[in-house]
This record gives sequence, structure tokens and C-alpha cells, in this order.
Amino acid sequence: MLRSQFQHLTLSVAGIALAALFASTGSRPWLGQDLDEILPTAGTTLADGETPAEEEAPQRVPVTGWTIEPQWEPLIGTWTLMSFRHPTATIQPESIRGFLTVGEGFLSMIIHARPTQGENDTDFPDHLAQAGLHRWRITDKGILQLANVMGHSNFGYELQWELPNEPREFRIVLEGDSLVLTRPDFGELSYRRITKADFPDAAVQRIREL
Repeated sequence: MLRSQFQHLTLSVAGIALAALFASTGSRPWLGQDLDEILPTAGTTLADGETPAEEEAPQRVPVTGWTIEPQWEPLIGTWTLMSFRHPTATIQPESIRGFLTVGEGFLSMIIHARPTQGENDTDFPDHLAQAGLHRWRITDKGILQLANVMGHSNFGYELQWELPNEPREFRIVLEGDSLVLTRPDFGELSYRRITKADFPDAAVQRIREL
């Protein structure tokens, strides 16, 4: 009997504490809110007069087995697709969107396109999509070589998963903030470097509304 009353009392106290926690945080959702406002600081309790030790900054882990010539170092970054010249279809700039992110040893590419004029073939897809993560290198002749890690594409009329280590080659022209990748059976991709990466105000507003 006493044990049952004690358990009931414990649950009641916990419920009151939880209600007080929600009341103290207001009606805002936790998402996007500073966790320090609602959660206690992790770690051990410090004695009076004791100061917390400074945390060491995380060290970047270099990608082993990957090198690049200094002339190609400006390639690293994020690029937005400006135009896509397809071998058989005319694709207007407003009908295409794509991004290319180049890092140490790995490269990700995504392209969405909608052809407006092409072959007289009813099987030609209304929407073109290709995306993938690739290992990459540049040869001494200025050829960008990709080895697929994971990807998919319907540029061959049907959506297909791409096999690991599937190779691709592009002739590369890099001039300042302009990048052009060319391949005879694929076409020409023209990119411009993204130099501003502020978190979008529209996304901030959406987070506050959650």
C-alpha cells in the first residue's frame, strides 16, 4: 500500500516537473530553439571557482591516396549549372537546374532538365534526371575522370541505377568562376561558382513556423 502511494507520488512530481518545463519554454517548438535554453549543460558539475577546460577544435581528416595539381585546386567548391547543351535535344536555360559540389577525393553532381525540343521519338522522357556521388581525378591532359560510387540516371531513356566504379570522362575548362565540362555523348555543361552560401531567410521562417 505504502509502495503504491509512493509510486503515485513520484509520478505526480515528475508530471508537475514536465509541465513546468513546457511552460518555461513557451509555445515555441524545440526545433530551431537554442538547446541551452531548455537542456542542462552536459558533463560533470564544476566546483566553486573551477573553470571549464577549453575543448580542442576537431581536426580535419585528410583523404588518403588522393592528390591534385595546384592548378586544379580552384575546382574545389560548389557550382551551379547555367546551361546544358544536349547532343540531341534543345534544353532552354529556364528548364534546367543542377549543382556540382567538388571536395577532396569525392564529387557530387545532380541535374534536372526538361527538354523542349528533340528527336521525333515519343519514348523520349519528359523529364531528365541524373544524380550521383563519384570519386574523381584529373589527368595530365586535363581530363576529369569520375568513378561512380552511387547514382541513377534516365538520360538513356529509362531510369537506371548506375554500377559502382562506372567511369565517366569530361574535358574540363576552368577559368576563374566559370567551369565547362564537355563529353561528346553527353553534351556540354556550363557552371558558375557559388560564392554566397547564407542560410535562406525563407527556410528560417519555415523553421519558426514548425
